[in-house]
Amino acid sequence: MEEMFEIMDADGSFTGKLKPRSQVHRDGDLHGAAHIWVYRLIDGKAELLLQKRSDDKDSFPGCYDTSCAGHLDPGENFQEGALRELKEELGIAAVPEELQYMYTKEIDRTDVFYGEAFYNHELISVYMLELVPSDMELHFQKSEISGVMWMEADTLCRMAGENAFRHCLDMEELQKITEELHQRLRLNCQLGFLLEADKEKEIIRQTYKLSMKKENDAEHAWHLALMVMLLSEHANEAVDPYRTMCMVLIHDMVEIDAGDTYAYDSAGAATQKEREEAAADRIFNLLPADQAVWMRGLWDEFEAWESPEACFAHTLDNLQPLMLNDATDGRSWKEHHVKKEQPMKRNTRSKDGSGRIWNHIHQIIRSRAAKGDLE
Repeated sequence: MEEMFEIMDADGSFTGKLKPRSQVHRDGDLHGAAHIWVYRLIDGKAELLLQKRSDDKDSFPGCYDTSCAGHLDPGENFQEGALRELKEELGIAAVPEELQYMYTKEIDRTDVFYGEAFYNHELISVYMLELVPSDMELHFQKSEISGVMWMEADTLCRMAGENAFRHCLDMEELQKITEELHQRLRLNCQLGFLLEADKEKEIIRQTYKLSMKKENDAEHAWHLALMVMLLSEHANEAVDPYRTMCMVLIHDMVEIDAGDTYAYDSAGAATQKEREEAAADRIFNLLPADQAVWMRGLWDEFEAWESPEACFAHTLDNLQPLMLNDATDGRSWKEHHVKKEQPMKRNTRSKDGSGRIWNHIHQIIRSRAAKGDLE
């Protein structure tokens, strides 16, 4: 029995009127279809599944095509049709939540197959589906598909554009899918970096919090970001708070690899620069290339004190542990037998970021020295 299609109005609404497939393609009636691009992400690359159409198909026989595609059955909506086609053609039992809607398009064209005009007027909803696990065994419908193959998305775009193999792919649709895959790979890369950044919570500093527990690097960075938000008005020069905030949030991230170097540890300071630069090379390059360059640039700018933002960030980086030492009666200083001259020397350049804050820092040091908390 010949397949029946439900005809659609010009606005894309279903009419309930049914016609045989052959008559629909003879008369050019608008009808619904679904395209589903199946992809997998492996080792930082995106691969797309292609199906090779059966040699017995009435259109584009023997050509490579979208992973899965088909007309809607009468009474189906686009999502239902997509899920059914996935199951019938590839043996993939997906659920609605796994199907990612992309967009809907209309095509209206005439081709010739087997010497007969083939008028195709379709409203097509395009979807994506990530294959999880990526090595899931596929069971394709041999009456419709003669084979399948995986191809890296960028390679596919290039080869299809050059007509390096027989295909009936819509290049505009393929390009949109590939661009979306680039964004998903980018997101995966960014999320990987954020998980790596979680390790900063385990880097313990020597400064005590008000709870008399030592703070970690992430807590220190958060505190600095809050300080930037509130204290930027005290910078010697106008600073970009967002840029400065970004700078202080990442400035100690290198300590994931390099470890925390205590401010007054002269032996550790001798190798600090080498250790931290190696860490910056690895950690920031976990990001997409453009963000890696941007973030490494921020870190280098901070290290070099080469901008008003960097100078102000350093001033706050010096102020924050002093505030905590002041609030905890110099506990960390006492444990490490810190002399008054050491924080004075360390803060020599704090006035480059904010003279007003430098005066406050100076007062803390003098006050704590007078109380005997600094040797």
